[in-house]
Amino acid sequence: MEERGEEAPNMIEFYKETHWSSKKGKFINAASEHNYNLMLERLNEKETEEDVQEAAGDVFKEVMGFKSGYAQGLGHSVIPEPSPFLKKNKAFKRIVEENERNKESADLYKSKLEALLGDMAEL
Repeated sequence: MEERGEEAPNMIEFYKETHWSSKKGKFINAASEHNYNLMLERLNEKETEEDVQEAAGDVFKEVMGFKSGYAQGLGHSVIPEPSPFLKKNKAFKRIVEENERNKESADLYKSKLEALLGDMAEL
């Protein structure tokens, strides 16, 4: 796809492009075809009001599942979302809350720094 200068419109189409054999004119194996068809069925069940890109991404994750430390279908260069098990973990929730508090503190200090730099520029 990259060689042709094209991009798949969503994750489901990306899956099809990467699991389709042009020489054979079909999917590389039955499991790939089953997964693709399952993704299409679940995408059609979703409400059409949603953003198609987002809905396709959600369906892709639902069908393909999670693999720790790896964003399925996206490679190792992308930081994956935490697995459902990790999201339920109390330690993870505590880290997320601490992270939010740290973001608030960082924003506060950023605004103070900007005000200070503004005052210095006036002098």
